[in-house]
Amino acid sequence: MKIGLVIEYLPESGKKLGGVSVAVHRLANGLVDAGNEVVVVALNQAPADARYKVHLPFKSKWLCKALSGYIGQQFYSIFLNFCNFPKADIWHFHGYDHFILKSVGPRVRTLHGSSFREMQATTNTMRKLLMFLNYVWEHITIARCNRVLCIGTETASFFGLKHVVDNPFDPKVFRPSTKSQHPQIFYNGYWTGRKRGSFLYDIFVNQVLPVVPNAELVMLCNDVPEHPNVTVLKGIPDERLAQAYSTAWLFCYPSIYEGFGMAYMEAMASGTAILTSPNTGADDVLQKGTYGVIADDCNFAAVLLNLLQNEHERNQLEQLGLQRSADFHIERVVEQHLNHYHAVLGETN
Repeated sequence: MKIGLVIEYLPESGKKLGGVSVAVHRLANGLVDAGNEVVVVALNQAPADARYKVHLPFKSKWLCKALSGYIGQQFYSIFLNFCNFPKADIWHFHGYDHFILKSVGPRVRTLHGSSFREMQATTNTMRKLLMFLNYVWEHITIARCNRVLCIGTETASFFGLKHVVDNPFDPKVFRPSTKSQHPQIFYNGYWTGRKRGSFLYDIFVNQVLPVVPNAELVMLCNDVPEHPNVTVLKGIPDERLAQAYSTAWLFCYPSIYEGFGMAYMEAMASGTAILTSPNTGADDVLQKGTYGVIADDCNFAAVLLNLLQNEHERNQLEQLGLQRSADFHIERVVEQHLNHYHAVLGETN
């Protein structure tokens, strides 16, 4: 099958990796490994490990750069009307496709969460406005596509849709390894906004270190203040990311909204216990606390300290997480998508 995927940008070395771009990259590789021909329309070149082809929609490097910014992405789909799409049996969109009026053939769209929920979670006024507009546009997308896939049951329930798929990980990359000899916490997200890296940093410095002075916080994050017990990572490939997960004693993720939460899946596959804040993605992926600990803000620091000091409880969570992670193996997720592609082609032929 010839499959076309559309995304704003693909993962780039040295830059903070967005969850959707990482998911599309992994899905495209998995589809190729399953014997399909895959082309990805994106505004940047393919990562070094890509096994698929990339089609740059515009010759102008300036235009590609302008549209890859947060504001520019809002207009991406308008410009795609003037792009010559490669031939494909089916097109699968993962981003702003609401203003694409041209016919590209059978069309699938994945909703990786709800912009309305993100609007509720952000405190930035401009971002609230953009998220509200995106929410309106998501309804336009739903009306125009042959099939809409939802990442996570909460997203499907919110929009009243029925087709749920998962995001994938590669078990050859994300797997358990030897833990750090000293207490180590890993965080993968942003300093501000809904993922709340600053919240975890403050707890670590002010409440964890006085009790566990040799603890280390490793943050794959931007804008982190310097501290002798804090290590900062930026723009690392999956192999290095997997190492950061697997060597940590605990993955802490105080996010207040996740449509799915790829980081949960990656941590579980790496054999690492999880502590997170309440959100819909955690309820779904961690099954309401069965496969990781969900703690509110007033208890977060106490639970974090307990997990660092309780090896038996961490080991139990590690084993449960490994069991759960099997649901998100790349082969299984690729099969999910192929079943939907074949169903759409059967309905449109």
